[in-house]
Amino acid sequence: MPASKRIRGGPPAAAPKRRARHAIPQTNSRRVELHAGFVQHLTQRFCDDPDLPDLPLIVVNRIPQTRTVHILVVWDLWKDLTIPQRARVIADAFAAAHPDQDLAVTFPIGLTPGEALRQGFLPYQITPVVRPEDRLRNEELNEALRAAGGVLIQVGDDVQLRFATRGQANRAYRRLLERINKPIWTISEEFSNSESGDVR
Repeated sequence: MPASKRIRGGPPAAAPKRRARHAIPQTNSRRVELHAGFVQHLTQRFCDDPDLPDLPLIVVNRIPQTRTVHILVVWDLWKDLTIPQRARVIADAFAAAHPDQDLAVTFPIGLTPGEALRQGFLPYQITPVVRPEDRLRNEELNEALRAAGGVLIQVGDDVQLRFATRGQANRAYRRLLERINKPIWTISEEFSNSESGDVR
């Protein structure tokens, strides 16, 4: 390591000073940014009709006797947040969407589609039953399913859409009929959560 240069016998040259870093740690900044973005998006969703079949799927149960509310939100973007963070987003978004309602969110559940399916929170399903005489291309069928909303899953060789409420399933059913107006769509309710499938 070379020695420091001396100027006419003076002390060694001082090392250049480094700037002190006072920035907020990236993890905290990212967490705040994620929270704000999720709250903003979910606030708008809480202002919409809960029977809309588009993700995030929401179920809001108001309990007038206790002035509380239980909320389920099924959303594929939850994977970036922990369970407590999801609950905080749900509570903050509901309060922002309904500032005039003096209700406490006491049971907020945020689940990804896969988690909701495994835990039995998507009991309503729409399944297409296509016969050769229907003359439907796979591309046409898949496009209609993707546009209808809900959670698209595959169980064995069959595909189906899953929903948290009957209202969501009914709305998606009407969308499907608008695209393919043939008697191929079946709505049913599953009472057991033992069946598993792959979320697509």
